[in-house]
Amino acid sequence: MKLSESRQQSKNIIITACVFLIGLLCWGGMLQDLYTKRILSLREHCRLDAVVFADELQQDFSEGESIVKALALTIGNSQNQSAEGLGHVMEIVASRTDIPLDSILLAPNGVVAAVYPDSQSSALGYDIFAEPKRKLAMQYSLQAHAFAVIGPIETTGGGMVMAIVNPVFLHTAGDKESLWGFANVLVKVPDIFAKTVANLDQSGLAYQLEKTGVSHDGYVTILESDVPPTDPVSYTFSYGGCQWHMQVAPKDGWQVMGPLSMAVTLGFLTLIMLTVLTYVLLYMHDRQKRLRRLAMTDQLTGLLNRHGLESVIQERLNQDKMDQAIFVQLDIDDFKLINDIFGHRIGDEALRHLAVIMRVFFPRDADTALYTVKLRGKNGCCRYAQGMAATRRVQMGFLLRDVVFNLPASILIYDAESEEILFANQELISLFECDDLDDFLAYTKRRFRGIVHPDDYEQVDTSIWQQVYACNLNKREKANDAVNYRIVTKHGRVRWVINRGRLVQSDFYGRIFYVILVPDERMDVASDKADQ
Repeated sequence: MKLSESRQQSKNIIITACVFLIGLLCWGGMLQDLYTKRILSLREHCRLDAVVFADELQQDFSEGESIVKALALTIGNSQNQSAEGLGHVMEIVASRTDIPLDSILLAPNGVVAAVYPDSQSSALGYDIFAEPKRKLAMQYSLQAHAFAVIGPIETTGGGMVMAIVNPVFLHTAGDKESLWGFANVLVKVPDIFAKTVANLDQSGLAYQLEKTGVSHDGYVTILESDVPPTDPVSYTFSYGGCQWHMQVAPKDGWQVMGPLSMAVTLGFLTLIMLTVLTYVLLYMHDRQKRLRRLAMTDQLTGLLNRHGLESVIQERLNQDKMDQAIFVQLDIDDFKLINDIFGHRIGDEALRHLAVIMRVFFPRDADTALYTVKLRGKNGCCRYAQGMAATRRVQMGFLLRDVVFNLPASILIYDAESEEILFANQELISLFECDDLDDFLAYTKRRFRGIVHPDDYEQVDTSIWQQVYACNLNKREKANDAVNYRIVTKHGRVRWVINRGRLVQSDFYGRIFYVILVPDERMDVASDKADQ
């Protein structure tokens, strides 16, 4: 009893451990899914932030863009179209803007002729086409009739600026255009990005802003945070003829476990509680079974007591719907004499020995004899005898796989009407020199016709059905046939076989033939001699 309880306890521990491991895998899978979704959500949020901040950068430049367009419009509409007379206009424009303005330059025919403020007068006479990068920007601006952003450019004072350049066209007679020159607005870097940087810092994002020239050459970093972004989300946009590349990422990295810590803790605690509950339920179930066994069995012998016997009798009567049953009652003659002479301890041993003998000579519920009858063909009865259990196990052990691979006979089953092959064992497959069942079915095209030599088929088919009809006339329940014919193996060998078959009626398939093919070596030898 103690050994059985120990095994059951070990089984409960194994079940509990399996529940814990399965729960741990499920919990880990859900946690991984939650983590992945959280990361994707955070990255999408950062991507949207990059779009918003990219739009803010364009807004930062929008006032400089408005200035050059206003100057171009003023020059085009003025009667005196010389640059020297537009100094007061530049001063008025500069006083009404909030952008970090460095200077405004007017360059008719590409040569600087007017500067605001006067402190930048050293730029007068400067040919803005002199530098290759500026020249490319000017050419783009002319072709596109649009402004271009150049820079960042280092000034003579040591600062950094970015130039917004717009072409100025004059309208002449016949509504024709002629190039007047260029209006240039230089804004300070990184002051122009002050608003965007403040918003990025407030959002807790690390960032990096890169820019190409109008020729879309390599990127140059023009703005970045103190901490470089890790695995950033990128957004690329075009502005002022250049490509801009904004990259953002959380300053602290992609940390999502903080918000998920509560879910992680609750999930793990739930798993622990589920594991403990599983063990408690298994323990209570075993305890209930032990209490039931104690209530229904005799503690000394382990046999059913009166309460247990009555319960089993009632259960079997209800289960089998029996009106009558036979039960055997045993008694030990002169048992009191054993107790009086040898003592109660020996008497208890006698009772336990009797219980062992009963278990040996009265093995189980009629169930073994029942299976024995079924193996003999059903519709019968038999008396239980010692050794039936072993016989039953041996006979039930012969599975279909054993028949298919080990029976030394070529077995074929096919539909009598359609001739479709329903079964072929390994011996038959080997007889036709095929590799496997699929190879055999492909070679015979799944039909009995594919087994018989083409020259013999009509005669074989006629012979088989003549034997079947003859059997029916004799009123025999099962039709047997035996016929000789040739087969052709997959490798082209012609062999003679004896076909021994039986036609039966199947509830599922209808009429089918069960056939055993036996190689006819006598006919093979005779055929070989005839060929020689």
